[in-house]
Amino acid sequence: MAIIDGLKEFFKECPLLGDGVINVNYLGSKKADYSIESVPAEPVLRRYVDGATLRQYVFVFASREYYDDDREENIRAAGFYEQLQSWLEERNRTGRLPEISDGTALRLETLSGGYVLSDRAGTARYQMQCRLIYKKEE
Repeated sequence: MAIIDGLKEFFKECPLLGDGVINVNYLGSKKADYSIESVPAEPVLRRYVDGATLRQYVFVFASREYYDDDREENIRAAGFYEQLQSWLEERNRTGRLPEISDGTALRLETLSGGYVLSDRAGTARYQMQCRLIYKKEE
């Protein structure tokens, strides 16, 4: 399973997403649309003498959320990302990481909290940057 496919399956297990649709490199216009999008980054972190490599796959997890001058709605959206970060931390602690065919997942980290990237017509694109660290045997 490709890394992006493994991440998509992994996030489907998150109870916070409910019945939301998880896309790859595309974020729809409806609330509860989600997307996993790759981000340019150096893939190899370390090379070992046996040919194996320690690698990273950097991505953003994005969502479409309601957004306006309603303070409570905006707090709810920010709280969603705090809960998502906690869910990822728990999965790391218990070793329940994405399954990938390109190597062995070692950890999944958040590199930023959730933030608003853009807004339009009562909704906003929120996103959180993450990275999957994995070992690839040669």
